[in-house]
Amino acid sequence: MMRRFMSWMGRGLLALALFGGAALLIALSLRGGDAEKEAVQTTAAAPVPVRIAGVARRTFEERLMVQGTSRAKNQAMVGPTLSGKLTALYVREGDTVEAGKTLLFEVESETLQRALEIAQKDLAVALNALEERKMKREQTRVDFEKASVDLARFERLYEDGVVPLDTLELQQSRYRQLQAVVKLMDAEVALGENQVEQARAALRIAEKNFNDTKTYAPISGRVTLKLHEPGEIVGGGNPIVRIEDPSQQEAVGSIPESRAAQAVPGQTEVRLRRGGQDLGTFPVSRVTPSVMPALRTVEVRVDLPAAVTEAMLPGAPLDMELVFSRRESLAAPAVAVLRRADRALVFTVADGKAREVAVTPGMEQDGWVEVSGEGIGDSLQVVVEGQNFLEDGRPVSLSGGSES
Repeated sequence: MMRRFMSWMGRGLLALALFGGAALLIALSLRGGDAEKEAVQTTAAAPVPVRIAGVARRTFEERLMVQGTSRAKNQAMVGPTLSGKLTALYVREGDTVEAGKTLLFEVESETLQRALEIAQKDLAVALNALEERKMKREQTRVDFEKASVDLARFERLYEDGVVPLDTLELQQSRYRQLQAVVKLMDAEVALGENQVEQARAALRIAEKNFNDTKTYAPISGRVTLKLHEPGEIVGGGNPIVRIEDPSQQEAVGSIPESRAAQAVPGQTEVRLRRGGQDLGTFPVSRVTPSVMPALRTVEVRVDLPAAVTEAMLPGAPLDMELVFSRRESLAAPAVAVLRRADRALVFTVADGKAREVAVTPGMEQDGWVEVSGEGIGDSLQVVVEGQNFLEDGRPVSLSGGSES
């Protein structure tokens, strides 16, 4: 009986201890919540340190950056006029050539050499035949003159009754025959002259064909590409070398077809850089009138002055920044403009508190954003540091002064 009583007493004391501990934990928890709330209230009341900067008028540009290259304005892919075996190549990449003077290459010429020799001989034969016909014509004219004199004499003798009519008629017949022969020889000489001209024309063609086996530089410049080696069979017009004139270059880049109308030759400016170095600003010189189907782009070209290209080889990579338009607007530092929900705003400071100002943002460029709206003016100061912790009416403290 005593043992059962002691067991009940132990259980009761244990229950009391557990209840008391739970009550203590609840009390401590409630007290801790109140302390945390007090700390939040204390923090909410503390001023937020901020830094401000002024709104300023800045120039904004509508730009487009593209990758471009320099290119020789005057270049030529040079191939032979005639097909055949490439027998000699006289230039290599990097060689300087002069228009009309530097021999570039030759194709096989043995057959054309024979054709030239035959044409030369044909002309010589035609000249000899013409000379022979002229001599025969001269001889005929002498005979005709003699017949003319004889006919006149026989006509007088006939009138004087010295010779009969038959004799006069024989002289008249001889005169008419020689007269016809003179006309015939004139025609023979004319034919011979035509044959000479024909032979000369054939010779000129043979000379041109033979000369076409040798190709000279069509432009002055430098050889930048070699496509064939001696011994290869090449077709007429198939390029052998490429020549570029580095003294006149242009910058070439591609822009979307949708922006083509904005690139106006002579007006649209292009800033050029090479390897981070500023080369200058130049106007667009040409815009290609057709769209490249694969990329849907058009080509923009900018003429480069000699001062820019004197130390630059064709094919050098360039950064091309096209400036389509330019305007001046009020702008705030980009960090000051906040997007909250469906609106944009900045904070200013008035009477030690943050004041929210709604703005309509525009173009962003170089760390600044165009801003407009009610209350936006040249004298406005906006928060550029600490703004992310602000709400309208929150106490603030200025730190570090303000930026101009």
